[in-house]
Amino acid sequence: HFISITIDRKRTETQLKLAAKVFEQSQEGFMITDARRNIVKVNPAFTVITGYSENEAVGSNVKMLASGRHDREFYRDMRESLQNKNYWQGEIWNRRKNGEIYPELLNISVVRDNSNNISGYVSVFADITQLKASEARLEFLAHHDSLTSLPNRLRLFFRLEHSIEAAKRGGKSLALLMLDLDRFKDVNDSFGHLAGDQLLQLVANRLVDRVRHVDTVARLGGDEFTVVLENINQPEDAARIAQSIIQDLNEPW
Repeated sequence: HFISITIDRKRTETQLKLAAKVFEQSQEGFMITDARRNIVKVNPAFTVITGYSENEAVGSNVKMLASGRHDREFYRDMRESLQNKNYWQGEIWNRRKNGEIYPELLNISVVRDNSNNISGYVSVFADITQLKASEARLEFLAHHDSLTSLPNRLRLFFRLEHSIEAAKRGGKSLALLMLDLDRFKDVNDSFGHLAGDQLLQLVANRLVDRVRHVDTVARLGGDEFTVVLENINQPEDAARIAQSIIQDLNEPW
């Protein structure tokens, strides 16, 4: 019997040492709080992510991390999940010590005592700032031309559909200008594709500078561009802008 107890104790000690090692060396932030959400223990990754040292965090309430971006309904749903399911997982915006607001993937688990009352919470979280930036970049590239950053053909169609509906509702007019660059192939053949790409970027910037902020400049591909002019009073206005664009593009580059 004594030998069995000793083996069980060593196994427990080994498991505790392993858990402590995971706690200390994990790249995810760990935070243990009491039932009132006052911080009891944090790991080194917590400090790396939030900027708060262990001494600064322990004894403080988790409210110090709140970003202010979430409403009462968000936190009410979180509390209900913790009460009924003993866990909550999702994305949340928190605030670092330096004031920077950042997104994190958070998992909160409930700790209950022998009477089934909540005695504390264990939170594990990861900073997903880079992931969010990558998602935003992919979303941008899906609707924009990678060379000029102008809206692409897909984005143009969405924008044009919206503009047509708005014009119908408001009883206004819009114009669609389609243009390409004469002898652009000669530029690529004579100076190389890098010079051709630089020229396309310059043309894109000049087109954006020429139109109003409510108008849309898009690149269809190659040397083909499109301009959507909204809220024009008469066809002559579109013709006047078209002529000014031609004059701009006829300037030396």
